[in-house]
Amino acid sequence: MKRKQLTVRQGTLWLPRTCYRQLASYRKHIAKTDQVEELIEYAASPIPIEVMPFGKHKGMRMDEIPVSYFNWALQNMTELDSDLRIAMEEQAASRADA
Repeated sequence: MKRKQLTVRQGTLWLPRTCYRQLASYRKHIAKTDQVEELIEYAASPIPIEVMPFGKHKGMRMDEIPVSYFNWALQNMTELDSDLRIAMEEQAASRADA
């Protein structure tokens, strides 16, 4: 999924994504700031994923899933959501260093 830049039209903020999880995340951030530039930067950043949304490990916390699964998924799944790919890469890297 490609990211789109936020645009502001007559005081209305048009969000680039419509997923409820993502909208909830934006809503929390909007309450903290009135700076459009900061919100645009926030919208472009990856959304943290703490629970695996599909597959063999669906519903498990990311830190409970074996690193070998992340390595396999990153090599074999070419259509991963960009936020999920980043979460998997971060999990694999953080545990490889430990």
